Amino acid sequence: NFPQSDCMTITEIGAALDDAGVVLDFVGFDACLMATAETAYMLDDYADFMIAAQRVEPGNGWDYTPWISALSQNISIDTLELATIIADSFVEHNADGYYASELTLSVMDLTYIDALFSELYMFFDQAGDALVNDQAFKEMSRDRYDSRAMADNYDQVDIGYLVGNMNLAQTHNVLNALDLCVAY
Repeated sequence: NFPQSDCMTITEIGAALDDAGVVLDFVGFDACLMATAETAYMLDDYADFMIAAQRVEPGNGWDYTPWISALSQNISIDTLELATIIADSFVEHNADGYYASELTLSVMDLTYIDALFSELYMFFDQAGDALVNDQAFKEMSRDRYDSRAMADNYDQVDIGYLVGNMNLAQTHNVLNALDLCVAY
């Protein structure tokens, strides 16, 4: 509908939510590759949960009927329960398709995102300090290469794989903070 317009950037999404002036129960992305730490961090002030795919989403996208039906039957449904219905129905709806083995839809609890970023800052400070050593550079380069890519032609990796592969002193703290963020 808008051929002259590019996709919205994370900054533009944040500005639109800021202009709206509301805090939502959740923001869901029926789009590919939106489950990034950066997107979750941007949403922190605007929603309690983020629902998004870590990988490429099939063209069928979400199955809206199950979760809208659940919401219409109980408008007070717990947000995490509703988000779980969204994630489960997405996987079920697309289970027989081309991307069946790669389906991901996570529910992030944004109340924990600041703690995750605090741990990530300390982790990457440690990684930066270690890079003065040529051997550490080679090992970290290999660790990054071995981290699970979320899609071809995109420079996104799974934080859990990257941090786990690097195995620095701060690794355990980052992985614990990440576990708290991933509600489902």
